[in-house]
Amino acid sequence: MTQSALPERLERVARELKQPAGSSPLFATRESISRNRHAFVVECHQTWKKLHDEAVRQILVWEGFLRREQKHPIGYMARQFGEYNRSVWRRVNDSIVWSLVGLQRHVVKRICLYRPRGYLSESNPTAARSAIASINANPMSIAIWNDATTCVDLGDLTYVRDGSRPNVEFLELKEGRVNDEVVELIHIDESEFEARFAEFAAKRGKAGLNHYKRVLRQNEINKQALTLLSEDKGINPVTGIDTRVLDLGDIGSETYDAAMGEVLQEALEGPRKKSSA
Repeated sequence: MTQSALPERLERVARELKQPAGSSPLFATRESISRNRHAFVVECHQTWKKLHDEAVRQILVWEGFLRREQKHPIGYMARQFGEYNRSVWRRVNDSIVWSLVGLQRHVVKRICLYRPRGYLSESNPTAARSAIASINANPMSIAIWNDATTCVDLGDLTYVRDGSRPNVEFLELKEGRVNDEVVELIHIDESEFEARFAEFAAKRGKAGLNHYKRVLRQNEINKQALTLLSEDKGINPVTGIDTRVLDLGDIGSETYDAAMGEVLQEALEGPRKKSSA
């Protein structure tokens, strides 16, 4: 994509994000949306799924550009151009997630653990996109690949099972026999754990043990974040601090603007002191 073509494409994407169900009279008011809720959800999901697929493809394209730039450098501006484009398309996916959680900033803050983002091409895109396509075949369900966002760090997919009751879930995509064995260990009966763990350690060695520890750590972080999200209290997985979420909606929206204006006006109208110099 040329630099001149990007604004037009993003303008179209922005329009679709702002009005994902289109301009049909069926969705012109809150009342008409309520009367046609099923059709509204289907239209929104269809738009978001299309944009998500487009964004993932664009991220992979610009990753290819950046990898080539690493091997055959053109210059600083070329690298910045590639990084900018990749970042823009991640933000498109962020916007979809924000919509799925009802534009609630506190929810996004709970599911964002500020992890650095690597290359999508190193996160098994074939398997991830296949799982997403399978889920998204259902008009009332939607899945977003979290590695293609900048704001979701719980699980591999952000998932809404039924858009008429939009409860967001976070799914893990596990592949390979080692992952299967780790999951079995985590859920095994305590009486069997010691013998099975010793067998796993002997079979998989240091790499297997490190993988087991990573999964345990990730599960604990996810549990903390989801507890804080659902109960509005618990350990913040980012800071490690015991946190309580408070609703400040009833305290009003007073600001310092009026008081600051009075101070500035008084300063302007008051007598000026001559400098002692």
